[in-house]
Amino acid sequence: MELIKIYQGNLVSAKELHAFLGVGRDFSTWFSQRVKRYSFIEKKDFTPISGKSTGGRPSKDYAVTLSMAKQLAMVENNDNGRAAREYFI
Repeated sequence: MELIKIYQGNLVSAKELHAFLGVGRDFSTWFSQRVKRYSFIEKKDFTPISGKSTGGRPSKDYAVTLSMAKQLAMVENNDNGRAAREYFI
């Protein structure tokens, strides 16, 4: 059973993880606060990915390592965070 899609190279979409976890904050705020709080490092733990523009600025996602995805899931204190923890473990 796959709760969160894992892409080749053991990467996870931060936006997909955010959606699955059911985080109450908007994606960009959640991601930037988690990076700062847990000292994740760009190009080591995550890589920015620019998406297609829908008339405004291009959307932004991040390819996060499986290790970072696990850590993000483990700090979300809700039912989906618990399910993700069990899935990853």
